[in-house]
Amino acid sequence: MVCERIREDTFKAPEDNLSEFGTYSAFTIKRKSDRYIFNEIGSYAADLDADFRTKNPSDNVTHMRYGPDLSFEVCDKTNRSVELGQLQLTIDDIDPETGYLKCGFGVQVNDFKKGVAFEHVRRDLLYVNNNSRLFIKEISLNGGILSADPSGNLLWNGKKLITET
Repeated sequence: MVCERIREDTFKAPEDNLSEFGTYSAFTIKRKSDRYIFNEIGSYAADLDADFRTKNPSDNVTHMRYGPDLSFEVCDKTNRSVELGQLQLTIDDIDPETGYLKCGFGVQVNDFKKGVAFEHVRRDLLYVNNNSRLFIKEISLNGGILSADPSGNLLWNGKKLITET
């Protein structure tokens, strides 16, 4: 699929209309509710996130949020399709004073398990909240692995790093 959008004002010189050189949507995905307003959606999404945390207490990366996603799947010659995961833009938070939505971004995968419902096989590989905080389990840096243990100690290739206080 190819989508295109032309966003130039042919009557203005480029330097008089620099906003044309930013990003503009060439393809838009919308998720719509005919039943709930954003505050209700946010509340129910918080319940979903709390349920996920109860069932997955060691997962500090996944953030269950409401929003549209782009889904990716593969299909083999028997016509079996498997959804691999999604890129998602979510409602990360709602400003209590203005009601403005604050967006988050996630990369989610589906780790299918026999007998487990779809809503319980999703997890984030990474999530970025509206404060630009990145949630990720480990970082590979030039062949080494930077991570943290359950106590919060910073590790390099599994060995505790000494930090000054």
